Amino acid sequence: MKVSVIIPIYNAESYLERCLDSVCRQTYTDLEIIAVNDCTPDCSMDIVEQFAKKDSRIRVVENPCNMGAMVARNKGCEVALGDMFCFLDSDDYLVPDAIECLMARYEETGADIISAGLVLHVADGKEMFYRSTLPYGCTPEGVHHAILNNLFPSSLCAKLYVRRLFANGGFSIYEDMSISEDVSLLHQLVEHANQVAVVDSIIYHCEDNPTSSTHLRYGVKQLESILMANDIKLEICGKYTSLQKDLDKVVTFVLLRLFAHDVPFKVVGQMIKAHCQERY
Repeated sequence: MKVSVIIPIYNAESYLERCLDSVCRQTYTDLEIIAVNDCTPDCSMDIVEQFAKKDSRIRVVENPCNMGAMVARNKGCEVALGDMFCFLDSDDYLVPDAIECLMARYEETGADIISAGLVLHVADGKEMFYRSTLPYGCTPEGVHHAILNNLFPSSLCAKLYVRRLFANGGFSIYEDMSISEDVSLLHQLVEHANQVAVVDSIIYHCEDNPTSSTHLRYGVKQLESILMANDIKLEICGKYTSLQKDLDKVVTFVLLRLFAHDVPFKVVGQMIKAHCQERY
């Protein structure tokens, strides 16, 4: 079965060679590697071109303008030919048998989503490990519960998805959404999955990139992204009464965090007030 590895690319030249090398050297070889150029202003695409000359599995997709990782990933899904999809951020990398490990678990379970563990390398040399666990069961309700309690990584990466999940569309995709876009789409995918399975292994390495969107000072644009993610979380998880307590806790924590950034309190307060009025 062919696996499509989808890589959004923007300002990644410092990390991209390692990223692409980790994909091209996978022990599972039936791959297509889709590099989505999100109008990167650096030399990232020169690196992609060099790899593409040596590996015919690499395909390049061009965005007409910078639209953010969420739209870039969706663009990759639209042109992908694989039976399974896998996402990889351009500043991260995979262990050599990452996809083989995910596919083996898929063959065992037939689950629509297979999730493994990942490790975050932070600036001071420390490592933070995040494993995928399903203590509340493998149904959508159980997986949402695990995500809300940080027991199942909210990243779209380190996971394998069956093509069917993307076939019918119907997902909320937002242009320029650069913060919380992972968990926004993940909750939507989980809701459509018949079964989710996990792998205990650590297969994915995240780099704590100081230039990434997660390290930027929040402005109005970032606040809007976070509030949109909350809307999606509330819409999906709010249907399950068993999740209400955890959902309220997570949403309250996220909203309170917004006040810790440099956006004036008055602006944050007005945005949260408008957000709550729209929903309630």
